[in-house]
Amino acid sequence: MEVFSHSDTLEDADSPLIPQYQAGDSLKLQIVNADSHVLPCTNTIIVDIENVITATMAPVMLVTIDTPRPTRAILKLYDRRFGSSLREDDRGKHVPCRLYLETEFHSFNEGPDGQAKYEAALWYHSQEYFNTELKAYNHLKDLQGIIIPRLYASVKLSPTGCPPTSGAHDIYCSVYSIIIEFIPRGTLWDLPKDGVYEINKRGIVLEDSGPRNVMVHPSTRTPYIIDLAQCTIKDDVFKVWEEFDLVEEGSTLERDWCEHARSTDNPASIDVVMRIMLEKTFGFTIDIEYPDCSKVLDDTKTVSETTSSFVSLPTSFPDRPDESV
Repeated sequence: MEVFSHSDTLEDADSPLIPQYQAGDSLKLQIVNADSHVLPCTNTIIVDIENVITATMAPVMLVTIDTPRPTRAILKLYDRRFGSSLREDDRGKHVPCRLYLETEFHSFNEGPDGQAKYEAALWYHSQEYFNTELKAYNHLKDLQGIIIPRLYASVKLSPTGCPPTSGAHDIYCSVYSIIIEFIPRGTLWDLPKDGVYEINKRGIVLEDSGPRNVMVHPSTRTPYIIDLAQCTIKDDVFKVWEEFDLVEEGSTLERDWCEHARSTDNPASIDVVMRIMLEKTFGFTIDIEYPDCSKVLDDTKTVSETTSSFVSLPTSFPDRPDESV
């Protein structure tokens, strides 16, 4: 990810850190689009954080939804303020979010120091990850609850301390998120033999694929593919390739897409690692029969456009609000 250079002055380093999400916190979420009967028919819900699972590219946490029958679910917040990997500068140094950075961001200041632009770049990429993962879940509706978790809803959070906004500025202060089915953590033993292949057939290639992104239900032993934020969607790629004339001479869009799916090799990115782990840990080997990658071209289905739940990303920041009004 390309970000702007960033450096703290001594004065900046003394600025308070933005408090991170913690177990025991309660969050009020506004429902953008509900895709499940699990959630109540209301505009807002309250969730209690049980545990923060990870916060590399986006905070992921186990929550309990405040309903007559409390429901456990996974909340993934695409919050630019947090993320050990997301918030790295061009030197690979983690840049924690501080109060002065929030002030710079919300002022829409386009000064030469680049601090507001750094936060704006993080915001933009967080929104892209949200839109991509939401779009992937919508494209894979027939696989929800079978190969991937069920998507319960897309929601948004207005963080504490965010200045009052309305209209065009609301998107910059809201943290867009998804709520998905909670899969109790199990041991990855049975490999998702054809799971990623089925995802590939539906026009999606996982760019971040590996055993860490597979959960196995402890009772049913069913493997689920998780984390779809970093994926490539066929329809979107075709638009870019056509717009910039990126198809190699003598080739076609379909052929280049098939080659991309084959070279990325999602099935092997999971299976090969697990085979090595089994051999090292338990001393035995297993034979793995891979799907025929040559069939990807024939099996790939054209995915339809579903945009009603997505957040349109502006090409530039609006002018700073006129505070005199």
